[in-house]
Amino acid sequence: EAMAAYRDAVRSNPAFAAAHRSTAVLAERLGNYEEAITAISDLRKLKDSRSYARWQMAIMLQREFARRPGESVTVPIDGNELRFTPDDVRTDIFLARAYNEVGLVGRAAEILKGAALRHPDSATIAVIMGENSLDGGRIREAAQSFHAALELEPNQEQAKRQLAELVGSSRSLFRGWAANIEASP
Repeated sequence: EAMAAYRDAVRSNPAFAAAHRSTAVLAERLGNYEEAITAISDLRKLKDSRSYARWQMAIMLQREFARRPGESVTVPIDGNELRFTPDDVRTDIFLARAYNEVGLVGRAAEILKGAALRHPDSATIAVIMGENSLDGGRIREAAQSFHAALELEPNQEQAKRQLAELVGSSRSLFRGWAANIEASP
């Protein structure tokens, strides 16, 4: 029923970008990759961006993995032919970032959770999980992911930077909160 409503919205107002986006999200979730790819193509005609192009490529990649389980897939991205392998760290990172860039933080989190299970020794996955958690407003979870990255790789610079920013933000927030209490009658 939801898909029919999105299709009707697109038919009645082809310039309604949110309807194209919603159609793509639901179609991908239902495994209808062709419809998702078409919806993103239509969306890109309205609002072309590299983020939407990567999202479209991510769905194409998943479609090809579904068609040819266990096989590597080559897709054109940003003018280059890139080869992806199912369950590879690089593939998981590409997929998660593609979804995250278009605001599908929950979908990116699902991909990252699976990646963390398949690659428990990847500090890079832990850092990206932290970034995804920040994008989703899950501060405690982000800090835990950055700590996990540093346990795996003590010199992981991105995790160090992110944690330092979190600590700095927390201190500023606490100072503001304390000043507010002192100023209150």
